[in-house]
Amino acid sequence: MEVLTPKQKIVLKAIKDYHFRYGKMPTLRELKDFLAQNYNLTFKSLRSVFQYLEKLEKKGLIKRGQGPREIKLLDLKEVNFWHIPIYGWINAGDACCFPQEAIEGYLKISKNLLPVKNKNLFAIEVVGDSMNLAKVRGKSIEEGDYLLVNPDDKNFVNGDIVVANVDGALTVKEFRWIDKNTIGLFPRSTNKEHKPIYLTKKDDFLIIGKVVDVYKHNN
Repeated sequence: MEVLTPKQKIVLKAIKDYHFRYGKMPTLRELKDFLAQNYNLTFKSLRSVFQYLEKLEKKGLIKRGQGPREIKLLDLKEVNFWHIPIYGWINAGDACCFPQEAIEGYLKISKNLLPVKNKNLFAIEVVGDSMNLAKVRGKSIEEGDYLLVNPDDKNFVNGDIVVANVDGALTVKEFRWIDKNTIGLFPRSTNKEHKPIYLTKKDDFLIIGKVVDVYKHNN
């Protein structure tokens, strides 16, 4: 592979970061704005950005198609990783903390480690001990761990670990049907002070998604 100039390296990195962040390739205008906002690299015209893409393609790092977003990354060292957005933190006790609006960072995870391939996956950091006896894929849920959440899996069954918004606040619990109209969100903890949450269809709640993996804070 040919040596890249400093600006070519920045443009290539911006393409990757945009793809990891938004789950799609940027258009020329989006790439131009992304470079200016995140890398302090400005171009006077879209033509200049286009010329950099031409150079990256000639050096075997990308392949362009006919559409505005048809850029294919060929640098497999980075393509084999996903950057999962971290949205604040979640209380593993009572539903008492509100989700933070901004993305706080990203977990860089090999595709080979992901249990599902879904661009909408996100992570939340655990605070509290109400789920320290629960396990997902054989891994316990402890304070400081990151939960990987699939918001598109709404097929909840008894025993699933879920992230729920109850009265506008987030919590993580074990899902169980009590009867056809009632569900329970149960703690699984060595701390007996934590109590279940019982909900009906009339209550103000939303189960945001299913916890599909745990990434330990001390790894």
